[in-house]
Formats: sequence, C-alpha cells, structure tokens
Amino acid sequence: MPRPVHITTPWPTPEEEAKRLRIPVARQKELRAMAEKYFKQLEADKNGVKGTVIRRSEKPQHASAAD
Repeated sequence: MPRPVHITTPWPTPEEEAKRLRIPVARQKELRAMAEKYFKQLEADKNGVKGTVIRRSEKPQHASAAD
C-alpha cells in the first residue's frame, strides 16, 4: 500500500482572501478598523488597563413596569 502524501500550501493573505470572497475595499477598511479596535482592547485588558467595555445597550428582560 502506498504511503499517504500530504500536500500543503501557504496560508492565504488577508488581501487574497478578501479578493476571493469579493469583499469591497470600503468594507475591508471597516473590518480592519474593527479588528484593530478589538485587538487594542485585548492588549489593554491583558496589561491590566481597564478600558471601555463594548456592550449592547438593551433593557433587562425582567425589568419591572415601574422603571
């Protein structure tokens, strides 16, 4: 029985993936800005700096009618 062969290729760059997925340039910029903000927040949290927490603002489910 022949030995299995594994063919590998390098990981695609973000630009190659965006082109393959047909993501518009404007949306790429938005996604990049969102990712940078997220990773900055992660780095700040890792270093013990309390930054702004991104939360959805919504009414609690069990809020009383008096509120």
